Amino acid sequence: MSSCTAIKDFGADSDGYYIIDPDGPNVGVKPFVALCHMNQGLTIVEHSENDRALIADFDGFGMFATNILYFNAEVDQLEALANVSTDCYQHLRYECNGASLFNGSTPLASWRGRDGEEKFSWGGVPIAFKGCQCSLDQACEIPDQLCNCVNGNQNGIDDGLLTDRQFLPVTAIESKDVMDGKQGYFTLGPMKCFGDTSAQHARSIQFVKQLQGVVLKSCAEYKASNLLNQEGDSLRVIDPDGDGILAPFTVQCNAAGDTILHHDVEEKFILEATTSGYNRTVNYFADPEHIRKLKMVSENCYQHINVTCVSTPFWVNGEQNVWWSGLGDGGQDKERRLYWGGISSNEEGCACGLMNTCFGSPSSRCNCDANLNIELSDGGYISDKEDLPVTQFTFLQVGATSDLSLGPLVCSVLSTCQELKNSGQTHSGTYMVDPDGPNAGVEPFEVYCDMATGKTSVSPLDADKKLIAGYEDPGTSQHHIEYGDPEVSIPQLAALVTASDSCSQSIKYECFGSVLFDPEENHAPYAWWMNRYGAQRYTWTNLLDPTESGCACGVSGSKWYQVKGDRRRECLCDLSKSLISMKARWVTFSLCRNHKN
Repeated sequence: MSSCTAIKDFGADSDGYYIIDPDGPNVGVKPFVALCHMNQGLTIVEHSENDRALIADFDGFGMFATNILYFNAEVDQLEALANVSTDCYQHLRYECNGASLFNGSTPLASWRGRDGEEKFSWGGVPIAFKGCQCSLDQACEIPDQLCNCVNGNQNGIDDGLLTDRQFLPVTAIESKDVMDGKQGYFTLGPMKCFGDTSAQHARSIQFVKQLQGVVLKSCAEYKASNLLNQEGDSLRVIDPDGDGILAPFTVQCNAAGDTILHHDVEEKFILEATTSGYNRTVNYFADPEHIRKLKMVSENCYQHINVTCVSTPFWVNGEQNVWWSGLGDGGQDKERRLYWGGISSNEEGCACGLMNTCFGSPSSRCNCDANLNIELSDGGYISDKEDLPVTQFTFLQVGATSDLSLGPLVCSVLSTCQELKNSGQTHSGTYMVDPDGPNAGVEPFEVYCDMATGKTSVSPLDADKKLIAGYEDPGTSQHHIEYGDPEVSIPQLAALVTASDSCSQSIKYECFGSVLFDPEENHAPYAWWMNRYGAQRYTWTNLLDPTESGCACGVSGSKWYQVKGDRRRECLCDLSKSLISMKARWVTFSLCRNHKN
């Protein structure tokens, strides 16, 4: 929704952090998190200088300047909020201890708004006015002055509200009067806005009237009721416990009906080098009981987690150096979790450890355990619903600057592209699927869903032509095929095949003096591909059984392709050995899966 006013009008009555999108879904700026006071429908955005801040000559140049950074929001997002609000304001207080606002009529301090221009109006006065409210009221401590803090005053205060929303928020405070020990203090309140003039708000009011007060349990129920935007994400109020005692809360719904719950660590969290450790709590925009009820009405939930590490191993001499904690069904669960995505919850370590592919040593549990002064990373999707969401990270030691990122909690009741299509989804794109169901077998993974057909595609990482030259013996040139980005494992693909009515994969072999089968040596194979079980296959067409050998041209009976011997082994490339002596091959791969209904 566009603002806290809109959320209040939707029916929410609990103060807290909510996601707002002032200019509407899929246009303009991204949604962001704001504090809502529901009694007034007030939208509050806090910043980095919420406390009383000293103004002094910190750099020795007789100047002071500080930028104001707003939590969870950029300036363009706050501009969008101001544009849809009826009113916005910020409280600004200036205390002088020698550092003045004016010397006579000459400005010595200023603030900057979102347009980047200096402003000399210090609250309670029009934006074009130079001075303070006491000047308009003719009540300044020194008569006929612009402010109380003028001409080196050692003990003055000027404060008031900045109310011209087209210039808010305040983005910087500056002073040119901090030489010779002169100081001051400023206190800047959060940006506050109320009212909502957006068309989105008007539609929300109409939506509430249509629902006639009904709030559904999850995004999946809104989807089933045809109450979601089919083109992208939207905000909804859900009530997972129905008629229970818990109040409804706001979540993000995507077009597939997934319920998405955000938190305060979705931007990369930088870990500076330390031996004192980090213990970072993840704060969700819902209470633990709300989350527990959401999990109860969801078939599966997942989160993506990733650590980029430099000289920061997960294990040191067999002892844990890094772990995370989750929210158990009984509330806050502080038990250490030692699996980092891509493996099951009863394992310890990372996906590379399970596949024996970790950097540096195949026997390591994680890439980060190499403990090198280079960037390595470990992570993946965590899908054990009982452990989710991640609520805390602990790092005992950080050897060099590293970072951590954690995606939102996503809960869903759909698990395949065909299910998405059957549910009415029409937007083709990337989705998470879990072919063997939640908490069983493989973890969910990303695929591309073609909603026109319901087909699921997982592409090789390198689907371009591969030139292979200079190899004489059959099979001496090998090319390993990896799928997906992030990587999709062979067990995950096997689960997808099992859950599908039919599957197909195209393979193309282009020859330039290089045969598939040697026509002079009883059709001995020169090239083959291997299936997921590691078995060699010589079938280059779907017209043959997988255990047989040959190409489509041999099966079709075309006389041009006949060489000798068993017709089912005939291939066009078998002719090339007698035509050209140079050897090279190109192979192009793609993968397409079609789910069961």
